Amino acid sequence: MAMSTALRFRQHEQFHRAALYIAIAGPLAALASAFLPGGPSLTIGLTAGATALAAMAAFGESHSRSKFVAGAVFALLGASLLVASGRWGSANLGPLLFAMLVALPMASGLRGRKLLISVAAGTAALLLARLAALHVVSASEFASLPTWASSAVAGVAVSAASIFALLPRHVQLVHDPVAKAHAQLRGQVSGEISDLVERSNKLWTQAKTELSENDANLHILEEAVLRLMHTAKRWSSADSNSSQTSAASLAERMESLQERIDKANDEVVIKQYEQARAALAEQMKYLSGISNNRERVLARMHNYLAAMERLRLAVANLKSATASRESVDLAPIVESLEELGLDIDSCSTALKELDA
Repeated sequence: MAMSTALRFRQHEQFHRAALYIAIAGPLAALASAFLPGGPSLTIGLTAGATALAAMAAFGESHSRSKFVAGAVFALLGASLLVASGRWGSANLGPLLFAMLVALPMASGLRGRKLLISVAAGTAALLLARLAALHVVSASEFASLPTWASSAVAGVAVSAASIFALLPRHVQLVHDPVAKAHAQLRGQVSGEISDLVERSNKLWTQAKTELSENDANLHILEEAVLRLMHTAKRWSSADSNSSQTSAASLAERMESLQERIDKANDEVVIKQYEQARAALAEQMKYLSGISNNRERVLARMHNYLAAMERLRLAVANLKSATASRESVDLAPIVESLEELGLDIDSCSTALKELDA
């Protein structure tokens, strides 16, 4: 059973580049800070600051200077608060402010709830990174090492933990409307309509594995499959209503109303009965239309599904290693699919009117 929601990792290349920069910047910054006045006491702040700078450089669409400078300002401010917190007697507040200030530029470009989640996760990761660095620096196993060596090891620990701060901006909960529509139709359709729904869902599953998320053809197929499933849902509803209201019962009611019209003498009464009979005649018209056009609607749905399958195979052919880019022209296929989509919309509208 396909899930309508799933966790997806986006922008792999961007994440890998940022993680590489962090892995390099952390140990180098820690190593450099060991030779500054104050020694290891500045290691954690400077290392994490360099981590934020590297992340900002990677996240910028073109490594823009403005984003890099903004990241530097936040990182240095956070490092300064971390160093000064011990002198203020606020040993717990300093690390928290430091982690938040460094996490903010690492969440650059995000909005709303995703920004809050990214900052919160980044803050937690950076606090963990600081603790990891402290344990490395104070560990008895590294007591015999020179200051610069233990600082470099602490920088590695900071970098490893800081990479987790990047995850929230890349991990996303994705909703699959096709899977949701398919789940809603399960048990509601049967026979040939059910077969069409299952084939379209299988086509969508294959297309998702073959095409990238940004491929325009994937979005075209998604819209087409949703159209077909929407029409199938309308068909099911119309079938249910038509089975509950038979043509014979409508004809019997119309005959009964006609008898009342013939016997009535009051104009208002006659008018009301005539309106009721006209409404039943309209229902009879819809029932007759659905019965006469059933094969036509099914043929359109089969044709529409075949056009979808043709587009998927054509795109797969273009992407295969042995196919030539000029071997298939997708434009006529897409245009044909759009035209058939309008026909399917017309069918869905007609079914909706009957349902109403």
